[in-house]
Amino acid sequence: MCHDKAGFMQVMLVSPNSQMPWVDLELIVTQPSKKTQMQKTAHDFQLSFVMFQCAQQVSAEKQHIIVVESIIKLAVEVDLNISEPAK
Repeated sequence: MCHDKAGFMQVMLVSPNSQMPWVDLELIVTQPSKKTQMQKTAHDFQLSFVMFQCAQQVSAEKQHIIVVESIIKLAVEVDLNISEPAK
């Protein structure tokens, strides 16, 4: 999803749930400057949301790598303890 910004924005724009309940559509139509401001705000919000999702994905991948590395390290330690003769 991180790499598909254009597709994500398209989904957000056509989604029936994407309309904010506090937006007065008549005000937007009658006052073009308000429409432009709201479009910019909506666009900025969408970009921020996509970037947040990208950051979350990177964080999850880093956590996964750390977990896998710690499992491998533990397995090596257990294997070394098993292969060492008892004194």
